[in-house]
Amino acid sequence: MSTPFSSPFHHNELLRTKNYLAGSLFETSFNFKLSKGANVLTEIPEGPLKPDGPAAPDGMAVAVGMVAEANNRTDTLGNWTRYSEQTYNKTICDAKFNFLIMSPDNDPTFASAFPTAIAALKKLQNSVAKTKNHLYLVVKENGHDAIRFSFKVFERKTSSSAPTIDIDSYPVPTECRESLEKIAGNYVVRDFVVWDVDGKCIPPQDISSKLPGALVECYFGITHHSFGGDDTFGGIIQQVIILRAAAPKPPSPIKPSALRPYRATILSPEQVHAQEQRTVSFFTTPVSSAGPSNRKPFLHYKLPQLLKFTPATVPITKRKASAEPEGSNPKRVNTSENTDGSNDKGKERKKADKDGN
Repeated sequence: MSTPFSSPFHHNELLRTKNYLAGSLFETSFNFKLSKGANVLTEIPEGPLKPDGPAAPDGMAVAVGMVAEANNRTDTLGNWTRYSEQTYNKTICDAKFNFLIMSPDNDPTFASAFPTAIAALKKLQNSVAKTKNHLYLVVKENGHDAIRFSFKVFERKTSSSAPTIDIDSYPVPTECRESLEKIAGNYVVRDFVVWDVDGKCIPPQDISSKLPGALVECYFGITHHSFGGDDTFGGIIQQVIILRAAAPKPPSPIKPSALRPYRATILSPEQVHAQEQRTVSFFTTPVSSAGPSNRKPFLHYKLPQLLKFTPATVPITKRKASAEPEGSNPKRVNTSENTDGSNDKGKERKKADKDGN
């Protein structure tokens, strides 16, 4: 049974090495040396070098961080796609692995040490840079400092190189095999070495799924070139050790098996009839006022049906029975008035009053 990983214990071990960027020994142990037109990180020897002795070895820095989800190009062909040759005038032999590490917010020990590592890299860049534009090593990701690594997938074959690429064993997409065959006689696949938490080497086809979100210990060299107004730095990865695997992603609250296309509810004939009756009742029932509380949405699609209902019969006021048929309008003679508009009864009453006087 493996011992559980302890960040404080492992951090203290790294502090006792001269390669750890966040340690106090790194600054006095490495510098840059010009080699083949580029400045290369080199280990400072403990004593003076002998003229006929071996040269100082290339330096290897160590940084610990969490692999970012973004810009993770660590599948078997790295950043190369089948469109690169046409779009960017690149061939498959130019493919590179790229990934970033950032401060591991879920690990307080290495999160507190990460800014120290960034500061050490920036100081190292300033010691050799000719401009203020420092590219490709210390970068920004979502406003936070990150360290960018790269690694060439293929290298030109030499007499000491491994055998020709085995097309059948190296896993690549089917559409890329033709491009791979074109360089198979002159190039070999470089080993991108990534170790899991149990110390086992991860197969190339599984690396891209294991790295994002994992706490990793990265061993890398540094190169420097100066072009015009820019200083470019490369973090050349040598190996990656996964200290703590990425936390499993929480499952989606909606299970794929539960997903169904939405369908409107189909009503039965009885439900349709009941809905129509409620609609008719709404339009025929008088409202108490025209206030907002009495307003309802107008169902325009029910209008043709609403126009078919029979209005209520208006009650007729009582009137004297007559021989005329209902609906006729005969002229009636007013017996109380003469043709000249006077009233006979009124004249008789005036005459009687006169005789009495």
